[in-house]
Amino acid sequence: MQTHPQKDALMDADNGLSAPPPWTLEEALERLQQIASSLEGDAPLESAVAMYEEGMALARECLERLQVLELRIQEVSLKD
Repeated sequence: MQTHPQKDALMDADNGLSAPPPWTLEEALERLQQIASSLEGDAPLESAVAMYEEGMALARECLERLQVLELRIQEVSLKD
């Protein structure tokens, strides 16, 4: 069975709830760029699928974090 350290890091072992990711949004976006570049090459199929899974998990996480930030900005804007 193959493990996914980045994906596993998102889950809290005690209760299965999402824990804060071990990277910043900028680091996650940079990793997504690295994955995209790697997938454009001639990676073996197993490796490409693993990178794709990691990329999709990172993309979901980035989207969720961006949505939270957008809500915070809207809240601050409404206070004015």
